[in-house]
Amino acid sequence: MIGAGRVGVNTARQIHEAVLGFKDQVGAQYGPDSRAVELVGYIRKPERKKPRKRKATAAVWSDIR
Repeated sequence: MIGAGRVGVNTARQIHEAVLGFKDQVGAQYGPDSRAVELVGYIRKPERKKPRKRKATAAVWSDIR
């Protein structure tokens, strides 16, 4: 039974890798800001959140002490 479980896990991993490869190919073919990228489950580049700067946390630590 151990061998059968490994076969199932390996098959699932291969399917997962194939799906991820398909999604990457869609992004490569149509571009990161196309609707096709959104249809396969990724977030389009213009809709991603922009990183924001964090404020210094030194003031928070001085209030705790």
